[in-house]
Amino acid sequence: MESTREIKGKLSCELRCFICSIKPDAKQFAKAVRQYWAIENNLHWQLDVSFVEDKLRTRMGYAAQNLAIMRRMVLNTLKLDTQSKGSLKGKRKKAGWFPSCLQSFLSSLQLLMREPCA
Repeated sequence: MESTREIKGKLSCELRCFICSIKPDAKQFAKAVRQYWAIENNLHWQLDVSFVEDKLRTRMGYAAQNLAIMRRMVLNTLKLDTQSKGSLKGKRKKAGWFPSCLQSFLSSLQLLMREPCA
C-alpha cells in the first residue's frame, strides 16, 4: 500500500506492506487499514497520554501484562463516568486526591461488573 500525506505543506510518501486474508479489493482493504489505525490512535494514544504507558519499564514475570489490563480497566471506568467533567488524566488525579471521587468511580465499576453479559 502506498500512502501519501501532507503536513504543514510538506508531502511525504510511504510504502507499507501488509499480510492479510482480504481479497484484492482496494476499498475493503483501505477500510480495514483505517479501522486498525483508528484503534491504534484512539486507545494507545489515550493510554500513553493518561498513563504515560510508553515510558513504563515493567518487565518481570507477568507484571507488564497485569498492569496493562489494570490500566485498560481504569481507562474504561473513567470513560464510563459522566458525572465528572474534565480529561481522563484529570479524573485520575481527582480519584487520587479525593476518596469520595475514587469511591464514585469504583461504584460505577462494581455496577458494570454485576451486569450480565449479552
